[in-house]
Amino acid sequence: SSASAPVPPPAPQLAPSLSEAEFAQRWQTLTTKQRGVLERMVLGESNKMIAWQLGVAETTVKSHVSAILHKLGVASRVQAILLASHSLPAVSSASAPPAAPQRATPRRGAHE
Repeated sequence: SSASAPVPPPAPQLAPSLSEAEFAQRWQTLTTKQRGVLERMVLGESNKMIAWQLGVAETTVKSHVSAILHKLGVASRVQAILLASHSLPAVSSASAPPAAPQRATPRRGAHE
């Protein structure tokens, strides 16, 4: 009987595979500021640039980034960006291009 050692787990993928539903759940745990930082990370902005844009200290951005990585369950900024760039369009209607017509107008009493 060849009692070989257990097969090691596969190497972590560069882009973690989260379903859009799972990403959406994790996205919900982010604060508004963290979401803004993540969206800017996806755009390729550095911490320094994000700090300047948001009018906060770079150390504040770094702590947001750390919290984002923790909440998304990823090990690196690159993973967070890959995950978000794949899933964000489906999750965040707030980051939809402004050119898109806003169809979310409440129609109270229109069809009653």
